[in-house]
Amino acid sequence: MLTTICLGAQNRRPWLVMGVSIAALTTATVVAAVIGAVFSTSLPHHWISIGAGILFIILGVASLLRRKSDGISCESSSGAFAMYSLILSSELGDKSELAILALSANFAAPIFVILGAVVAFALITTLGAFAGNRMAARTSTGVINAISGVAFILLGVITLWITLLPVS
Repeated sequence: MLTTICLGAQNRRPWLVMGVSIAALTTATVVAAVIGAVFSTSLPHHWISIGAGILFIILGVASLLRRKSDGISCESSSGAFAMYSLILSSELGDKSELAILALSANFAAPIFVILGAVVAFALITTLGAFAGNRMAARTSTGVINAISGVAFILLGVITLWITLLPVS
């Protein structure tokens, strides 16, 4: 997201930034969902759920502990392929991609995880591409990290709660 805001502020071509961002995020989402689907066929569901819950909590705590931005630079990314490469490389292994991997491994229908993630990314990317520097100037990275940290911790606790409590 921060990369998209940066590119939107630098390039002043929001339609291009939005399209390239959605394409790169879709690619990263499909990769994460496929890996999650492979996990779901090779590991017991119970252990996947426990691992997902723990992963969400760790990612949430990491977000809460982060004090500054990731140091994303988009200085030389003016062409579509350069933008795509920058966004894709900044997203692979990111919290959202790890969440998609865990959700895809946890549920039998990864296509719905992909569709949900792509729609969410499209909405947030549109905001980032068109708001550009206005959004970056008004939104503290610390606030974004705190909100995402709490959300990930809650998701992890709920996942562990549902997995570890016996159903009566």
